[in-house]
Amino acid sequence: MPEVPDVPYHYRKALVSRLKIMADLDISERRKPQDGKIRFKKFGPLDIEPSVASIPTVGGEEDVVMRILKRRAILLANMGLNERDYNLLLNIISKPYGIVLCVGPTGSGKTTTLHSVLAHINKPETKIWTAEDRWRSPREGFGR
Repeated sequence: MPEVPDVPYHYRKALVSRLKIMADLDISERRKPQDGKIRFKKFGPLDIEPSVASIPTVGGEEDVVMRILKRRAILLANMGLNERDYNLLLNIISKPYGIVLCVGPTGSGKTTTLHSVLAHINKPETKIWTAEDRWRSPREGFGR
């Protein structure tokens, strides 16, 4: 894994503010988590859409997490699933009812998998609802 350079502490707030501005987040709000995306017209040969999440930390500071996603979903057939799992997933997502719950640790492919599934079933005549709750403190409970 490549080494990640340390950002000098005195640049921290400016860097966080800049990332929040680029992701259309409220730079004055430092006490609540926020999520957003940075929209590029085109980033060289890549078609990417960084996801940005700010999280309050101790002492009025905040951390920022970025995930770099491809703007276009990977075809479900190219996800690397074995034949049994691929056919099972196709069977599940082709039903006109139900729910898909995708869980796992950070970096396990949840978002990539769900983007591919949604791209596969997305048709004008199909109503699709999605819900995601990434940041929940014990105080907030489930009623956000």
